[in-house]
Amino acid sequence: MSNFFIWAGFLLFIFFFFFFMALYLLMTGQVFLYEYELFSVSGSGGFILLFDWVGVVFLSVVLLISFFVFVYSHSYMMGDGSEVRFFSLVLLFILSMALLVLSPNLMSLLLGWDGLGLISYALVIYYQNIRSFNAGMLTVLSNRVGDVGILLGILAMVNLGGWDFIFFNSLNLDLLSVWLFSCIFLAAMTKSAQIPFSSWLPAAMAAPTPVSSLVHSSTLVTAGVFLLIRFHDLFLFSVYGSVMMYISLLTLLMSGVGACMEMDFKSVIALSTLSQLALMMFSLSLGLWEWAYFHMLTHAIFKALLFLCAGSMIHGGNGLQDIRMLGGLLNFSPMVGYGMLLSFLSLGGIPFSCGFYSKDLIIELFLMEGCGLLYIFIFFLGVFSTIVYSSRLIYNLLLNGYMGVNFFNYSESKEMNFSIFFLSVLGVIFGGVMSWLLFDYSALVVLSLGEKMFTLIGVFLIFWFWLPISEMFMNFYSSIIFYFFISMWFLLSLASFFMSKFFKLNSVSFVKGDLGWGEIFGGSGVEKFLCLWGGVFQRMYYNTLFVQILLLLLGLIFLIK
Repeated sequence: MSNFFIWAGFLLFIFFFFFFMALYLLMTGQVFLYEYELFSVSGSGGFILLFDWVGVVFLSVVLLISFFVFVYSHSYMMGDGSEVRFFSLVLLFILSMALLVLSPNLMSLLLGWDGLGLISYALVIYYQNIRSFNAGMLTVLSNRVGDVGILLGILAMVNLGGWDFIFFNSLNLDLLSVWLFSCIFLAAMTKSAQIPFSSWLPAAMAAPTPVSSLVHSSTLVTAGVFLLIRFHDLFLFSVYGSVMMYISLLTLLMSGVGACMEMDFKSVIALSTLSQLALMMFSLSLGLWEWAYFHMLTHAIFKALLFLCAGSMIHGGNGLQDIRMLGGLLNFSPMVGYGMLLSFLSLGGIPFSCGFYSKDLIIELFLMEGCGLLYIFIFFLGVFSTIVYSSRLIYNLLLNGYMGVNFFNYSESKEMNFSIFFLSVLGVIFGGVMSWLLFDYSALVVLSLGEKMFTLIGVFLIFWFWLPISEMFMNFYSSIIFYFFISMWFLLSLASFFMSKFFKLNSVSFVKGDLGWGEIFGGSGVEKFLCLWGGVFQRMYYNTLFVQILLLLLGLIFLIK
């Protein structure tokens, strides 16, 4: 039996354990703390794990998706030659996410947080080529900013009396609390790729498709959202909520409009992930952490389904990813086609799909807040652009005719279809079931009839009239406006090439850039600084008469003042 199936069975067993624990915690509302003594002497130190419904429910979803990804990978990675390296890295990736989800303090959370960053780098560079190396370096360096935020947050927690954030009282906003919240805020922004740290998320698509399914659905990119859910009291203070609202709205607009103009299939999916993350962050900025958590669960299911279907289609289409050259997938693989259709409908928030239950709730609760007209305009432009690019993908990939890709050699895999089928079933029932389990709808949303119907009517109108809207976006093709949007507002150039171009001295720009600012502010510059002042102090030490005269003059100056 293949190692993939052995580890898939192991993940399924652990999933059932956490699934029944999640049901018990949801029904009783209890919380369990498990402490493991790190040393032989009792009481000298312990490793604490927190089992509450927030962490256990999300971890069970992560394990279920991981099981389907492992079954899918048996066929997708067949003949790769690095089977052991692949499933070892993926298992470590899942373990890091589990440690992050179950950690009640910042010290153990840092292990999972940093583990996600380092292992994601190893997975992004899995295919040893220049594109993967560049994408991996951009990913790991962007995430290191968030790691520094967690380290500084640990320092603030220690000064506040301990690093267990579950016992932290955040009602008093003193200087240390502001420091802690700012560090946590920075860390979450980098991990969840909010502006200006958005450029690494499309670059992480260089990893194998099963890994991208985990990264973009339920592990790496949702770690920042989950951290802010743990620190949801942060948004009781208006300054953090306002800043997060501005940032998430800009990210939602950037990713939504950019995906409407993008031609690369995997880039559209990456920008759709960024759009959904911005929606979760926007919900958190309003103080709706439970609804952000609910959308994170539903997004994990339909985005994992979308990635597995996309991987199967690209694999069968000889690696072609241009949506203008793809088409007729329903004729060649109905299972993959209908799974992709279901995921697109959930992504657009079409009524009674998986993503509808959480997305519609966030929109209606936003309308209850009574924000300004500019906020409403930007928000609905970002949300409705999701429907535009979802409809565009449905037409080009599923409904459009055969466009020249040689799908006639396409061979379906039982393992791939197994994962796609069961995730499709979950995509139908998961949103409704979880909404019944998590929320009491007795007095939740109070809206007028016009406000209530505005979202539904807007969804249906844009879904049916997406073609002229899409053509309006494409009128900017081959213009600076088009490049501005598909380059994520020039964030990719600013994040990767700005420093090297700025310090360009000759054709070898990267080497000269590194020998310039990197050495001045790095080890070489620090060494020269220490040598210079070390020599000054050494001469002063041997010339005691000079030091005594200098001290006498300083004393006289202070006496005169």
